[in-house]
Amino acid sequence: MIETERLRLRAFEIEDAEWFFKVTHNDEVRKYLVGAYTRSLNEAKNSIRDYYSKGDFIHNFYFIIENKENHERFGFLDITQGWHKELEVVMFMAKQHRRKGYMIEALKGFIKYLPAGSVLKFCIDKENESSLIVTQRFEQIVETTSFCSKNLTEEFRFFILET
Repeated sequence: MIETERLRLRAFEIEDAEWFFKVTHNDEVRKYLVGAYTRSLNEAKNSIRDYYSKGDFIHNFYFIIENKENHERFGFLDITQGWHKELEVVMFMAKQHRRKGYMIEALKGFIKYLPAGSVLKFCIDKENESSLIVTQRFEQIVETTSFCSKNLTEEFRFFILET
């Protein structure tokens, strides 16, 4: 578990299944996080049991983002090691909690446990304004070397941590 000033990042638990099921049935979420879709509450439970609860915290990190005070769940981070040892970041924040700095706070809380030279990769649909804003702010706040590559529909942003 990772705690920041306002947030708690914790492992997925089977009790998160109903929340996760509701989140993955949101049309906006399905548009950008196709792999997170679950067809039923049982499938959400299976996803948590078979995938999200298996984070080894070395190569794969799966976190529920919740309010530290009242334990309200409103986001998640899915961070997995890619082919070239880069950490691929998938993020979700409930709409009513966006633009409050929560995702940046969660990412900063996570990266302080990573060694210098770690590479974070964000794959962003060009229509996903929220993710574009998060990565722009991340680049401004965190000491990194960054570069970007683009294709017709996606933008890939890479950040190499300096400290």
